[in-house]
Amino acid sequence: MCRGLIHALLGIEVGSIRYLNAEQPYEPGSSSRGVRMDIVAKEDGRIYDIEMQVGPEAYIGRRMRYYQAAMDVGELGPGEAWGQLPESHIIFICPTDLLAGGLPVYTINRICIEAPDFALRGRFSSRVVRIAGFQVGNVQYLARLHLWESGSAFFIIAASHEV
Repeated sequence: MCRGLIHALLGIEVGSIRYLNAEQPYEPGSSSRGVRMDIVAKEDGRIYDIEMQVGPEAYIGRRMRYYQAAMDVGELGPGEAWGQLPESHIIFICPTDLLAGGLPVYTINRICIEAPDFALRGRFSSRVVRIAGFQVGNVQYLARLHLWESGSAFFIIAASHEV
């Protein structure tokens, strides 16, 4: 299920997931704000955070930045080389168009303003997906948000047809 969701949202073929956890807490310090990531999955060399954003979020960019930092800080031990930091992806699945650009998918990568062709090689990305429908390659996906009485939410995402 998780491998298929990551493939549908990122277009990445996922190998064997060695770690999968729902409601993963990251608490960087006693005086810092912690985060609780909805779904965290790890495979060799990659880590994924999948968030289900059910309401409006005025500071989505700052939240992405904070989640990225929280996720990365726990991935290297003392003295480990920067090259050991895994490729990371944060995905926000939303019922509405949070960025208000009329697109079903927004892929956000850091670029150098002065030299846009410069590749940072940080191997990280953030993606905001509107569940109304998105396309990866030539496959159109549809998603539906389901709310439980407890207030918890889950999404069903299915390939609808090839375009």
